[in-house]
Amino acid sequence: MSTLRVDESAHSGWVPLVVIDEFVGAGRYRLLARIGAGGMGVVWQAWDELLQRRVAIKCARVNDPRSMGRLKEEAAIAARFDSPHVVRVHDLVVEGDTWWLVMEYVDSHSLGQLIARSEQRPTPAQVASVGWQIAEALRVVHAHRVVHGDVTPENILVTADGTGKLVDFGISRALGADGTRTRDGSVWGKPRYLAPEVARGRGAGRASDVFSLGASLYAALEGHTPYGDSDDPHVLLRRARSGNVDRPTASGEPARLIAELLHTRPGHRPEPAEVSRRLRALSSPDRAVVPWTLPGRGVEEPIGSEAATRCGPAFAFPAEFEAARASAATRPDRRPTTTGTGTPTRVADTAPDTASDSRPPRRLVLPRPDLRRPGRLWPIGVAATIVATAGIMAWSPVLDGRTAPTAADSRAILVGDERTADPCALLEPASLARFGKSTLDATLGGFRRCDLLVHDTEGRRTADAELSFTEGGQELGPQSRARRIGDITVIEGTPVGKECPRILRLPDGYVVKVTLKNLGADPIDVCAMADAVTDHAIDVLSRGRIPRRSSPARDASLIRLDACSLLDASALARVPAIDAQHPNPGFGDWKCRWHSTVDKAAIIVRFYQREPLPPDIGAPRQSAGRQAFLTPSELDHDECTIRVVHRTYPNGPAHPIVELVLIEVWAAQSQDRLCAIADELGTAVAAKLPHP
Repeated sequence: MSTLRVDESAHSGWVPLVVIDEFVGAGRYRLLARIGAGGMGVVWQAWDELLQRRVAIKCARVNDPRSMGRLKEEAAIAARFDSPHVVRVHDLVVEGDTWWLVMEYVDSHSLGQLIARSEQRPTPAQVASVGWQIAEALRVVHAHRVVHGDVTPENILVTADGTGKLVDFGISRALGADGTRTRDGSVWGKPRYLAPEVARGRGAGRASDVFSLGASLYAALEGHTPYGDSDDPHVLLRRARSGNVDRPTASGEPARLIAELLHTRPGHRPEPAEVSRRLRALSSPDRAVVPWTLPGRGVEEPIGSEAATRCGPAFAFPAEFEAARASAATRPDRRPTTTGTGTPTRVADTAPDTASDSRPPRRLVLPRPDLRRPGRLWPIGVAATIVATAGIMAWSPVLDGRTAPTAADSRAILVGDERTADPCALLEPASLARFGKSTLDATLGGFRRCDLLVHDTEGRRTADAELSFTEGGQELGPQSRARRIGDITVIEGTPVGKECPRILRLPDGYVVKVTLKNLGADPIDVCAMADAVTDHAIDVLSRGRIPRRSSPARDASLIRLDACSLLDASALARVPAIDAQHPNPGFGDWKCRWHSTVDKAAIIVRFYQREPLPPDIGAPRQSAGRQAFLTPSELDHDECTIRVVHRTYPNGPAHPIVELVLIEVWAAQSQDRLCAIADELGTAVAAKLPHP
């Protein structure tokens, strides 16, 4: 007879678990209790009838091919590893339309659960102990050319004896694969622990796993992530994208090493082997793991809706079960003998076995509910196992949660991967048809910009609608007016001279800026034109994510480079007190700014494209074999700029287009000295550019 049972035997003193008399894998694995659920599927504690041991089984969501595919990939990846610090995969079972991943059962808590204990924060020695073990796990994983991609406290398990294990390879991918990004530019992960380069849409790599480990250990030491304690995922993602990372306030060597793991530039983070060695030396004098006092487990709250998490059997628990559970929880010997209605029970004759892997659980037998009755799945009790399936979802930005993204969430995710979002997709020549013939042009500025040019009957440009992506912080002055259209805030600026600005604040924290410029001598209604362009952009945004660029960029294009990678600490040291450790990257990594720690000095590197430079734009010179132009500012004697030509490429029947790197130097020095520094920086940048 199929039954519901109460598991008392896993640990004495716990609230009993609900266990379910269901078998999978041709009767080999008996499901005992549902112990975790999320957008990826459900995790069960089970009993292996053949080998007589507890196992954990994750199953993909029913009728979800993507979930099944990810589970199959997770099994293939995780089965490669043989490490005491990686949860082992035992089997992959396909039964009907359900896939089951059978894994090592770990009697543990997640590091996330331990961090959440307000009464007792982990000690530095405990953090170092867990840290070196997970770093060792990453060393093994990376040696197999795999990126975990989701190193978080929820995916780090800690046992009572201090053993740490890495779990959940559901979004792991081979090195070099673009698996952390989806086709529409979204990325998988949790924003609290994402490396800045991943938050900006770049593929995850070894260094991003190291950053996420550092963020997890930071949270263990400080009680919150290095991006602060905000619960707003958009705030967290904006901080991640900008590289705004808090340094540990704790003192000591563990905190100093964690700060190295959290470096905003991937190339400056230590390798997992070095992290493991240094943290292991700090964990305890004899380098043994440091024990933890694990808290007791209470009753788990209901997890989501059955529709969102169903995988395997689902039940509506009868009222008599609650009475039996309450009786079991209050009896001194923890061994219930009757149900609340007097139904006889079957209790094992042996005493409770505290070695949870040695025997299947003793049980209280109850009639199985009628599965034809509608009911909510209410998991009762909780066990320490690999339960880290919740809180992962596609984002741009990521939205933390315990279920998959809803349609409303997807509508709020508009930009996605900054490098592939197409600004020209928000412009339409027909929107300005009543003002003249219009054409799109994506070559008049940075890669985040597109222009809609209006021509008169003689082909002369009369107006330019410039649209660009940026992040928050854009303002239009006190006379501006704001209105709300769905999730988008429209800010209407007043005309200034021959220009009229509009700003669209998107729900994912980005900004679309529209500026309509009158290029001719005759007056035109620039604000009416700005409104026409804005209305079309809103119409596109209301449909969902911004379309991607239609064709990939050439390998030689600057669009593929990271501006922050072109100047190292030795080059930046030419301007005193410049903070080389905390660059401020711009949209798409196509701009980077370094600030001084003592004054207003700054160095800025940015990419842009345009028509060929006029000869009078600056003093010509050669920078590492490339054409360059040095231009001292006529308005500000504290500034000098150098433009380095990267490549020239054809633009159809029109004139060719030039890609350039612009380097600006700001400092309270003589302009001659500033221009000398700019010239040296131009040479340093040119030397790092790829062959055009």
